[in-house]
Amino acid sequence: LKFEDGKVTVFQRDDVISGVWYANFQLGHGKRTMKSLETTDRAVAEYKAKDLYRKLLVRVDQDLPLRTIKFADFWDSKWLPYAKKRLSEHRYRLHDITARLYLKPYMAKRNLDQITTLVAEGYVDWRRDFWLKRDDRPKNCAVRPSKKTLQIEFGLLVQALAWAARESLIRPMGKIKAHVVKTDPDRQRRYGFTPHEWLDLAAHMEGWQHDGRHRLHNTQRALLRRLIWCYYLTGLRRREMETLKWKGVKPHGDGSRAEITVAADTKTGTRTVISQPDIYSYLPPRGADYDFVWPEGWEPHVSLRKLLDDIGLLKGPD
Repeated sequence: LKFEDGKVTVFQRDDVISGVWYANFQLGHGKRTMKSLETTDRAVAEYKAKDLYRKLLVRVDQDLPLRTIKFADFWDSKWLPYAKKRLSEHRYRLHDITARLYLKPYMAKRNLDQITTLVAEGYVDWRRDFWLKRDDRPKNCAVRPSKKTLQIEFGLLVQALAWAARESLIRPMGKIKAHVVKTDPDRQRRYGFTPHEWLDLAAHMEGWQHDGRHRLHNTQRALLRRLIWCYYLTGLRRREMETLKWKGVKPHGDGSRAEITVAADTKTGTRTVISQPDIYSYLPPRGADYDFVWPEGWEPHVSLRKLLDDIGLLKGPD
C-alpha cells in the first residue's frame, strides 16, 4: 500500500507469519527508515503509518535523528566514549560517577530528545533532596549536597547536553541555569576545628599516647596520634589515607615535605598532594613500596571518636 505520493509504503513481509504490518518512509535529503507498525489490522496500520510519517518529517525538519535514544544509552554509548578521549581523566571520572549515582536515576527512562530546559533545571531540586528520606545513604555522605557540589554536577549535565545539541541529537536548548539556593537553611555544614581546638587536641595527645592500659594500647594510641597529624598535614580523605602505599610517598623540595600520589580508586581518582613540612616526623617507619603506609585492616576511627568525645571536640556523628 502506498501513500503520500509513494513516500510511505505499508506492507507485510513474506517471511513473517504473524501478519504484522510494516512501513517504509522516504523522508527526503537521503533519509529513509523502516518501522514495525505493531498491528495486524490493515486500517490501523494505514493510520499509524500516516501519523508516524508526519512525526518523522518534523524530526527531519529539526535536524534530529530519526530514532530516539534513551538518556542512559546516550550517556553510556555516545557521551562517555567522547569524554574519555577529549576530557581529562579526573573530569571523565566525574562524568562517569555522577551519572551512575544521580543523573541517570533522575532522567529515569526518559528519551534524550524529551529533555527540555525545564527538565534539566529540575535536576537541582531533585538532587538536593535525594538522600533526605533514603536509608541507604553512604557513610560520610551529607544529607543535602553543598551549593558547590550542585553547581559541579549540574555543569556536567549541561556540558553533555550541549555536545548532544552540536551532534544534532537534541534541539538546541539555549541557556540552562542552575537555580541553587544561596543560603540553604537545611544544609549541614562539614565540621572542622579552629586553630585553638587543634592546639588543645595536639597538647592532649602528647600525654594521652603514653597513658594507655598496657604497652599495646600505648602503641595503638601513638599510631593514632601520627594518623591525626598526617590528616592535618596532608588534607587527605579517609579512603585516600587508608589506601596509601609507600610507593606513593616521595620526598619533595627540601625533604621535609612529601609528594603523595593518591590511589586511582578514590573519589577524585589519581592526583598529587604536596604535604605541609615535617610530615616525616609523623609517618610510620617506611616499608616496602607496595606495603600500605598504615596497617592493613586497622580500624582507628572508633578510638578517634572516643578521643574527641573525651576532650569535648566530637562535633557530630561523622
